[in-house]
Amino acid sequence: WSAHSEGDDGMDDQTRIAVCERCAATWIGDYSNHPQTRTITMRVLSLFSGGGLGDYGLELAGMEIVGQVEIDDYCQKILKLRWPNVPKWKDIREVRGSEVLEKCGAVDLISGGFPCQDISVAGKGIGITGECSGLWKEMHRIICEVRPRYVLVENVAALLGRGLGVVLGDLAES
Repeated sequence: WSAHSEGDDGMDDQTRIAVCERCAATWIGDYSNHPQTRTITMRVLSLFSGGGLGDYGLELAGMEIVGQVEIDDYCQKILKLRWPNVPKWKDIREVRGSEVLEKCGAVDLISGGFPCQDISVAGKGIGITGECSGLWKEMHRIICEVRPRYVLVENVAALLGRGLGVVLGDLAES
């Protein structure tokens, strides 16, 4: 395979991920001197998308947003404006992995920051079993149904003591 060269698709080498076919090494940056590399663009399903700032950052890193889930109406308007051709779902509890795969195709990364209200020190401290933060279980269900290669989970620092063990345990069992 030949290495990606600048200008092929408007992205420079610093925003691409290379995978060596021979040694399976993965890195970001200048890989043009390494033989037998190919360039991939990771396809991302975004959960709890909000206004899309995380999605925008992933795009800047060379990834492609292929689906978004966000319940807030105002945020949905922003997502539709920024990503008009990307399939969207409103309620994570109603999303089915089979439908995601049908509408979006293969997904390499599921990214999401499930609600922190029950975990945050500013909240009631119920933890990951609370009504809002308990939506982690829905995120985990979608991860299990879609089976991406990578998962990016974002949350507040208090998750360390109020649910990280549950998150890591669920992911380990997946």
